[in-house]
Amino acid sequence: MSDTKRTEDLEKKKTESEYEKNIKMVTMTVSFYFIISMTVVFLNKYLLSNSKFEFNGALFMTWYQLIVSLFCILIISVLRPHYPIFDFMPKLEFEIEKAKKVSIVTVFFIGMVGLNNLCLKYVSVSFYQVARSLTVVFNIVFSKMILGITTSNKILQACGVVIFGFFIGSGGEIDFSLIGTIFGVASSASLSLYSIYVKKYIKILNDDHFLLLIYNTILAIIFLFPIVLLTGEFTLFFNTKLSNPFY
Repeated sequence: MSDTKRTEDLEKKKTESEYEKNIKMVTMTVSFYFIISMTVVFLNKYLLSNSKFEFNGALFMTWYQLIVSLFCILIISVLRPHYPIFDFMPKLEFEIEKAKKVSIVTVFFIGMVGLNNLCLKYVSVSFYQVARSLTVVFNIVFSKMILGITTSNKILQACGVVIFGFFIGSGGEIDFSLIGTIFGVASSASLSLYSIYVKKYIKILNDDHFLLLIYNTILAIIFLFPIVLLTGEFTLFFNTKLSNPFY
């Protein structure tokens, strides 16, 4: 009897320990995401709006940041076998057939990150949050259209409040930019569609979101390259680089 109780106590302590570990991991992850995302927003806005740099290539900036992300992924992949802290990252892979299947997810991923920077190019950081506040509304609309998921009346009422707040925030903005707002709303729609299509296609990658990150990053770099080239932002960057000693 005592052995059974002792075993139950050990299992209980193990469960509590794992729970505490998961709580710490979630807290660290959310905190890290919040700090990094806000830092990137302010940094991008600073680069796009500061006359010192004289550079307005929002799409080139997005493409370059994806290159940096891929470089970080490669470093983690090299360190992974030697340091257990990097075990969260799967083994680096890129299979053409899988890439073709998840390419639709990458399209919305590009829309999400690219339109983000285009929005920042025209609006202030404070209004940027307002311009992108309709994500939850798009989630409900697209979930109904694509996944057939119905929503309760209370949630619809809450969405009405969000929409009302969006128009109040837009009307109260001193330096209102219609094109910036359109980019912000389009970014919210892309984020919503991205989330929905991730749910549909993540099984192709064994429900591994970090593996999806690898595919998204590689494909986004490939897909964005001709767009940045056609918009002339490569030329803009090199001209800026030659004329501005900062670069």
